[in-house]
Amino acid sequence: MNKLDQKGHSIDLKTYNTENLTYNLVENNDQGNIHENVNNNSKRNNKRRCGTKLSNKNRVKSSKTLGLENSVKLLNKTRKHVKSLSKICKLRGKLNQQIQSNNLNKHLNIIYFNARSLRNKIEELRILVSQCKPDIVGVVETWLTEENFDCEISIINYNFIRRDRINELKTKGGGLVIYFRQDIPFVDITTNCNMNVEHIWTKVPFKDCKPITLGMFYRPPDSNEDQLKFLLENIAKHKTVNTILIGDFNYGDINWNKNTSTSVGKKFLKACTDLSLRQCVKDKTRGKNILDLVLVYDKNFVYKVSQMAPVAKSDHNVLNILLNVTVKVKDKEVKYFNYNKADYNKLVGMLDTVDWDEEIRNKSVNQVWVIIKEQLNRFKERYIPQFNKKTANDVPWLNNKLKRLIKKRNNLFKRYKKNNQSYSKVKYVMARNDVTKQIKLAKKKYEFNIIKRSKNNRKVFYTYVASKNHKNCSKRIGPLTCQSGRIVADDKEMASLFNNYFTSVFTKKDMHTVTIINSEIFDSELLLQNIIITEDEVIKSIGEFKEHKSPGVDGFTSTYALKIKELMAKQLCLLYNSSIDKNQIPSDWKEANISPIFKKGDKANVENYRPVSLTAFYGKVLEKIIKKHIEEFLVNTNFITNSQHGFMKGRSCLSNLLICQNSIVNMIDSGSPVDIIYLDFQKAFDKVSHGILMNKVRKAEIVGKLAD
Repeated sequence: MNKLDQKGHSIDLKTYNTENLTYNLVENNDQGNIHENVNNNSKRNNKRRCGTKLSNKNRVKSSKTLGLENSVKLLNKTRKHVKSLSKICKLRGKLNQQIQSNNLNKHLNIIYFNARSLRNKIEELRILVSQCKPDIVGVVETWLTEENFDCEISIINYNFIRRDRINELKTKGGGLVIYFRQDIPFVDITTNCNMNVEHIWTKVPFKDCKPITLGMFYRPPDSNEDQLKFLLENIAKHKTVNTILIGDFNYGDINWNKNTSTSVGKKFLKACTDLSLRQCVKDKTRGKNILDLVLVYDKNFVYKVSQMAPVAKSDHNVLNILLNVTVKVKDKEVKYFNYNKADYNKLVGMLDTVDWDEEIRNKSVNQVWVIIKEQLNRFKERYIPQFNKKTANDVPWLNNKLKRLIKKRNNLFKRYKKNNQSYSKVKYVMARNDVTKQIKLAKKKYEFNIIKRSKNNRKVFYTYVASKNHKNCSKRIGPLTCQSGRIVADDKEMASLFNNYFTSVFTKKDMHTVTIINSEIFDSELLLQNIIITEDEVIKSIGEFKEHKSPGVDGFTSTYALKIKELMAKQLCLLYNSSIDKNQIPSDWKEANISPIFKKGDKANVENYRPVSLTAFYGKVLEKIIKKHIEEFLVNTNFITNSQHGFMKGRSCLSNLLICQNSIVNMIDSGSPVDIIYLDFQKAFDKVSHGILMNKVRKAEIVGKLAD
């Protein structure tokens, strides 16, 4: 549309609306020639008709100049607005990324598919999980056996439940796995099992809504009547509004749109109708059949069910299920200290401001420790740079080329699903095979680079191997089951259950019944009564610790202590000697952070966990120094025999087994019978009374300030 500016010149305006902000871009008509007002235009046109021209050329030039100046001004203003708009868009994009990474409310996202062997598709599944970020992943027909470690199928930041097929007649096939995002609690509530029909029932308790019950099933096509009866009994177990059943039921003869079936699926269809189960999958999941089902009691429980391209060469499409359950995704940002870039000269200046000899003489051990702790914490917060560690990437070999190939494959799959033409299928299959091939090559290249880099830095290799260790595949604790059978998912309640169990195991023997041995009966020349700790001992003992160890109650990591061991040697030496001399220990050193470590069995049972205490670092240094003095004393006095291998330097279980094997072989060679009795004391370290242990220490002629 045309408008007149303040000078009466005609200007062509184009309006662009972006995010409720309107900007007018100016374009000049007739290649930059600006016309005068309407009256001048009419006069000029009349003169042109008569074959005359304007005599006043300066006026035309001035009008053109004014029009151009106005146009340039408007264009400059527009450019400023566009720049500000681009800045706003960038800021808005960053804000959206922060919202997505920190606090995002979204539908509960479930991905499910039939794998037909998970081991050769696990890398592609990891890529799918890293891109879609689902809350739950269900996989049937994993084809796993007890020979496959959990680390082979683990996904970073996910815990999982695994059920392998146990069937002597069918050694190949079957198997189920359900992955749960690390911050989602879950409980395995499966009660019985069948050799042919496999299933898992889980309960997911949420704080803000009712718990969700998820059942996943796999029914082979050759199931008999008894196995069908078992299936129908189990799908009817949990009849709640928040119950969802997914799985491959292999009923291709059922027409879910018309609710009709042949004799094969007739009983299953009738059972679903009687239970009021709604089937939510409308499109074919394998070939021309709907084999993979999503069943719910309330249709409004499911927000959306869509299909994605199969994982690798699986012949089943991937189902993406969104539930009408709002979950909050919050990535925890963990702050780390960069100890390599700290200015440790500042710490020297801070320590020099304190007269440590005077503090040791006039104050208790605990008060001196508080001063040391405050100085170290103040220096750490002020002069050590901090950074946020990025989330570990489970697929570091995923590059831009692979992302483009995966996107191309997915688009070809959508096109094939839409037109169902043979040429579209051929293109999709070629793209799928190319993606599978390139993923293997990318991972191979990445691992080859690790081997190449490990020649100069072995830590790179061992870090990668540790990430694949089967011991690190799952670190989930809880939910737990209390004695009444109630499921406990709250962190405080779980900590209380662990605390009650761990304290119940520990034996509290009445110290009045323990006879304390009098140290005066021993020869004073052969006794270990006191030790003097030197600064060199402190530095050497701290140096024997490894880096990156978890802190205790004091919050000091081994990395921090190793960096400042020479700077803190004097203060720690005074503190340790004062602790032994005054028979005092800082209160922090008597406390510990207890970390439950799962052993085996049911993860919901507190009895299947053992406690590991994370004590204060500098308390462990003192223990290490005292242990060395005691060990040297016991070895020099021949109190420890050569048959002792535990807790001895240079000896271990391996050296003990080698000597034992040699003794057994010698007895067999000589024709002597060999009988072996193995003893294992349950909770041995927890059940021994400290009073009895201290009597043992005194019997070893360790008395005085060390034993008091």
